[in-house]
Amino acid sequence: ELTYARLKQATRLVLAGAVLIGTNPDLLLPSEDGFEPGAGTLVGAVAAASGQAALFVGKPEPHMIAAALQRLGTDPQRTVMIGDQVATDILAGQRAGLFSILVTTGVPEAPQTQIRPDLTVTSLALLG
Repeated sequence: ELTYARLKQATRLVLAGAVLIGTNPDLLLPSEDGFEPGAGTLVGAVAAASGQAALFVGKPEPHMIAAALQRLGTDPQRTVMIGDQVATDILAGQRAGLFSILVTTGVPEAPQTQIRPDLTVTSLALLG
C-alpha cells in the first residue's frame, strides 16, 4: 500500500543517490470500476520530487520480452504483443519485433504519438 511515509522514504533514498527504477511508465490502468493510477504515476511522483529521471526496465523497453521469448523458445515473427497502451505495450512489442495488437479499453492515448499498432480491436473476443 502506498503511504505518504513510503513516498517520503523513496524520495529521500533517491535524493541520497539510489537509482529510481520502475517497471513501466503507464499512468493509467483500466479497472472494473473505471481507471486507477499505474506504476508510472507512482514512479513519476518520486521522480518529480527528487528531480531524478526513472530507469524503466519493463515495457516499452524490449528486454523482458526478449528474455521471455528466449525462455519459451518462441520466434518473434510468430509471437504477438497485445496491449491497451500504445506508448508502452505496443511500442515494446514493436521494439522486440512482434506483431502488435491494440485493444481499445478506453485508456486515453498520448495525443502526439507516431506509434501505430499492426491491428486495433475493441475486444479480445474479436481475436478468438
